[in-house]
Amino acid sequence: MTDVAALIVQKIEAYTPGIIAILARRGYQDIYRAAFMEELAYVMETRGVARVEAMKRAHWRSVQILGHGTGMRRIEALMKAEAEKAAAAAREREAREAKKVKVGQHSHVEVNQGLRPAVILAMLGDEALLEYSMPRGSTALWIVDAYTWGLVKRVSYKHVPLKWLRAMIEEGTDWVNLPQGNIKKYLGPLSFELRERSLSVEEMYAERTRVHSPG
Repeated sequence: MTDVAALIVQKIEAYTPGIIAILARRGYQDIYRAAFMEELAYVMETRGVARVEAMKRAHWRSVQILGHGTGMRRIEALMKAEAEKAAAAAREREAREAKKVKVGQHSHVEVNQGLRPAVILAMLGDEALLEYSMPRGSTALWIVDAYTWGLVKRVSYKHVPLKWLRAMIEEGTDWVNLPQGNIKKYLGPLSFELRERSLSVEEMYAERTRVHSPG
C-alpha cells in the first residue's frame, strides 16, 4: 500500500471507525475507498491543493464527508441491484418449480406418433418415473425430465433401478405392468408381487438382477 493509500485508509477510519472491516465482509471496501480517492482528487482540484501532504484539516473533512456519501450511495445502489437480481432468480426458481411434475399427476406423452396417457409414479431430483399405456392396453416405463416431461431414458419393468423401486414404495404408488409381448414373469402391480412372494424390494431387485445378468 502506498503512503497516499495508507493515508486515505487512515482518514476513512478516523471519520467512520471500523467501516472498512464491515464493508470487507460483503466485498464493498474497494468501492468505498475508490469514492474517497475520487473525492480527494476533487477537493484538491477545487481547493487548489497541489500535494496530499499539503491537505489541511478542513480539506480532509470535506473529503471524508463527500467520500462517505459517494461511497455509500454506490454501495446502496449495488446492494439494491443485487437484491433485485436475487428476487428475480427466486421468482424464476418458483416459476420453474411450479412446472415440476408431481407424483400421481396424469398427462400424456408422445409415443409412436400418438399421445398416450401417462401417470407419474415417483420423483428423484429433477427426474420422474412414469408409466404410459398404449391403445391395446400394454404399458411401459419412461424416466423423464420432471419439468418438461421430456424423455430421459426408457426402462423395462425387469430392470427398473432399485432407487426408483424404493421411491415408489415410499410414495405408495404402483404400476400396471402389462408390457408389450405378453411376458408372463413379473406381470402386475409391484405391491402385489412383493406381498404375494413375501419379498422386500431389495430382495426382488437382487433376484431380477441375478436372473437377468449376462453369463
